[in-house]
Amino acid sequence: MNASSSQNDFLCSSHPLQLLILQATPFCNINCRYCYLPDRSVTDRMSMEVVEAALRFVMEGDLSEKELAIVWHAGEPLAAPISFYKEAINVISNVIDQRYKVSHSVQTNATTINQKWCDFLKKNNFKVGVSLDGPEFLHDSNRITRSGKGTFDWTMRGIRLLQNSGIDFHVIIVLTLSTLSYAEELFLFLKEDVGIERIGFNIEEREGPHKESSITVHSEKAFRDFIDRFMTLVQDDESEPRLDVREFSEMEKNLNFLSENIDRKVRGQENTPFSILTVDWKGNLSTFSPELIGNTGQKYENFIFGNVLNDQLEDVLQRPNFQEVWKEVRTGIAMCKSQCQYFSVCGGGAPSNKYYENGTFASTQTLNCRYKVQLLAEQVLNQMEGSQIA
Repeated sequence: MNASSSQNDFLCSSHPLQLLILQATPFCNINCRYCYLPDRSVTDRMSMEVVEAALRFVMEGDLSEKELAIVWHAGEPLAAPISFYKEAINVISNVIDQRYKVSHSVQTNATTINQKWCDFLKKNNFKVGVSLDGPEFLHDSNRITRSGKGTFDWTMRGIRLLQNSGIDFHVIIVLTLSTLSYAEELFLFLKEDVGIERIGFNIEEREGPHKESSITVHSEKAFRDFIDRFMTLVQDDESEPRLDVREFSEMEKNLNFLSENIDRKVRGQENTPFSILTVDWKGNLSTFSPELIGNTGQKYENFIFGNVLNDQLEDVLQRPNFQEVWKEVRTGIAMCKSQCQYFSVCGGGAPSNKYYENGTFASTQTLNCRYKVQLLAEQVLNQMEGSQIA
């Protein structure tokens, strides 16, 4: 494949950027057992020069048309001080073209949140996601300090401060094999103890240095039972507001599109180049799955395609490593489309899962897509059909 064919394929999707992920610091103050980040002990911080260069890379590459969603992620972003974000917001405001509407999001373990953080997040309209794996016995089984202590109490303290400050937030829960036995306990905890309205489920994945997952090919019955029970609890709940589960809502929407024969092109966010742009604290950039940056693999030395301090979009598109990865990703998408009946609700799967589970982007089914697409689609469809009959 030559550079021009790769560039032409990319340019067919004008203004693709949906998320600009900025790594304020690779450091994380806790040490989750399932973490995929290799540099979480490094305390370095992104410079304002890199912040400015990342914004210029987006604008000069014409990656976004009107809206620019900036996500501070990868490491514990609130390990960087408030002063860092105040300076970064000023830099962004001074650099960004006036045609862009900028929003900021942060995904945090909430352990460092205090009232000053709450005041800052609220004043600057940050969207907040909190990582919380359930009640204490589930959360503390994996989300621990470097000395092995649980972080539940710290996280809940941060959550209460967010709530008392009137800051809306959602919760991301990593499902492990242990979680699948406690659908009812998890639901009641989220509704009654936390009082949260919106959640998302991730499954424990094999990525980067995290080589094994408790979720395996033998966990399907446990997963089906968990999803079925959790969906029933959500549907039968008469209290308001009803818990909004990201995976249920998105899958139901996709299945409704299919049932109504709405013609639309399915595109996976993670397998569309520069739909996600990830920039680490050194200015190194990557695209496709955010989990790729900073990690390595047997075939590729790394997944860094350039640096915002030195490169422009056209430079990246011509890099041999980007071209080779993009070629493999496209091959994997084509394979999924020709072989998988779930392609119409998926778009081809996440490249990071394919690479770390199958050893190549040019592959099809992974545990992640088996659980979060195939089995989920079946369970949601069964629930939808049951509701129609009732």
